[in-house]
Amino acid sequence: MTVSDIYGTNSSTAEELAGLLADRLDVTFTERESDYLGVYFLATLADTTRL
Repeated sequence: MTVSDIYGTNSSTAEELAGLLADRLDVTFTERESDYLGVYFLATLADTTRL
């Protein structure tokens, strides 16, 4: 089953948030671009969970 959530903030950029989460979760976020979402960051965990 796939569950998708979209989160946002007006206090930090997506790049800043990806950096903060990368440090805390020990993952690497890759910048991606979507016609629907625009620029976003994606990380895939060891168990194939995608953030």
